Amino acid sequence: MPATTTKLSAYFGDPSFKAEFIKELKWHKKQGKFLHGSYGEGSNGDFRGCAVGCSIHSLYRLGKTKEKQWEGHALYPSLLGVTEWLAWLADSVFENSPEDYSMSWPVRVMEAVPVGVDLTLVKHTVMAMILEEETKFDRKKFPQVAQAVSGTAELHRQASRGETVTPAAWSAAESAAWSAADSATFKRIGDKTIKILRAVQA
Repeated sequence: MPATTTKLSAYFGDPSFKAEFIKELKWHKKQGKFLHGSYGEGSNGDFRGCAVGCSIHSLYRLGKTKEKQWEGHALYPSLLGVTEWLAWLADSVFENSPEDYSMSWPVRVMEAVPVGVDLTLVKHTVMAMILEEETKFDRKKFPQVAQAVSGTAELHRQASRGETVTPAAWSAAESAAWSAADSATFKRIGDKTIKILRAVQA
């Protein structure tokens, strides 16, 4: 998991672009366009989709991308100025949270992103939070798992400070963050992620 050298700027440093994008997401919510279990269905005014699908459709309505450009997660850096990991997190929380929470989540998470910030390293702050606070198991019964989780969280804390973490260290415990997560867990992850995003300084 090597560090990226490309510096991003959320919403390309443009508050008016963020305002237009959030307005479109709110339109999708009001029109009942958010849909679980599918990236996207229909086209133009009939379109319905997941958190990322509706985000890309919002950009299409703003003239920022072509219709039916389905590789939405990978388009976040070039179309929104934010890292791809946020797209995957947005989808994970959306698909796994309770209905009432998930329908407002796409708007809330993108509203929480400050204009002009680079979220590349914030990923590691979020991952450390998930590992330390939301990975649930009996730590006394499984001490080796507890050690692996704590060790991985420390790697993420180091990376969040811009310190180099070797590929060998990352490969030791790549998937620990999402163990034993239920819908309530994803709701808590969503709320805590929004707090982290709001605290980021440009």
